[in-house]
Amino acid sequence: MSDLTVRLLSNADLDALLTLEHKKWEPSQCASREMLSVRLMHLPRTSWGAFRANGELVGSLFVMRKCRQRLALSKNWYETTHGGIGFPEDDAPYWFGISLTCDDIHAQSALFAFAMQSALEQGIRSVFLGSPVPGFAKARQRQPELSLQEYVAQTRTDKRGGTAVPADPQLYYYHQRGFNQILAAHENYFEHDAALNCAALLEYVLIPDPAVSQNQTTEIPGRTWM
Repeated sequence: MSDLTVRLLSNADLDALLTLEHKKWEPSQCASREMLSVRLMHLPRTSWGAFRANGELVGSLFVMRKCRQRLALSKNWYETTHGGIGFPEDDAPYWFGISLTCDDIHAQSALFAFAMQSALEQGIRSVFLGSPVPGFAKARQRQPELSLQEYVAQTRTDKRGGTAVPADPQLYYYHQRGFNQILAAHENYFEHDAALNCAALLEYVLIPDPAVSQNQTTEIPGRTWM
């Protein structure tokens, strides 16, 4: 990670952002130049890139502020992010991660660390993101009647610590990075075949909010992985 630099993105980075998008995503999933340009305009303080020493962009992260109640009621990524452009909602102390695109595992860690430090500096209480659940399609093949809510609530025993952790591999990935609470689970959230287009809305609590129960959920009451 020593050769990586994380900084705010600008319009000068658009070509590099587009190259990274098309390298990591299917054509139907890629953000367009116009979408990226509008994100940069709307989110000047929460659009970051990870760059190698030679100037190559190897990771991008876009985050927007979002009212917690509106976030819980939004049924898909497109509604939550205003079609992917990240229109700023208000001054609510919550962030929603629009997208994380990386071509380097170290860039993911660097962007996460930088964003969380920025969140603390800006008084953000929680960071949310919509995670696909890529094990869901196979689980449905084994159990056709399995509901999305039942699936995302499934756990396994972590071999390293002996604690209960998410059974789904992507939820486990985010759990290891602090996103250990579920706010909701939605069908038709965004395009992802292995997840049957389903996702879980995850929360990373930075500053506990006394006005909000930390087990407050909309569809999966009390589900918290610790």
